[in-house]
Amino acid sequence: MRLKGKVIKWNADKAFGFIMPNGGGDAIFIHKTALKNRSRIPKVNDVITFSVIKDNQGRYCADLATFSGEKSPNKQTKGINTFSIYLSMIFITLVTTAHFFDYLPKKILLIYLGVSIMTFIAYAFDKSKAQRGEWRTQESTLHLLA
Repeated sequence: MRLKGKVIKWNADKAFGFIMPNGGGDAIFIHKTALKNRSRIPKVNDVITFSVIKDNQGRYCADLATFSGEKSPNKQTKGINTFSIYLSMIFITLVTTAHFFDYLPKKILLIYLGVSIMTFIAYAFDKSKAQRGEWRTQESTLHLLA
């Protein structure tokens, strides 16, 4: 669960401080390494969104912290993997070529196409369930289809 609070103290020399959660309660320790944007130095009264974890000694501290208005770390978009795209294009080209030169029977091609469509739909349902916070499809089932 993400919380929001204000920086109430920051020690720039030691790169740590404390956040007072908006809902009240005890101040939460934060170290600079918990910040997504480590190039920005927190100041007193900066608003920060963060998750709370326990450290090795069992103390609560902030993690995955972002300054107000910055993108949350769990909503980052991943870059496109061009290697995967090229590999997929090569595979599709090889399958199509094998079919046209009669190395791959039409029945196998249709079965492969059908299973691929089923897999795509299964992953789409799983993705929509994840976005709604519902129970997801078992990972082993998705791997079996893939």
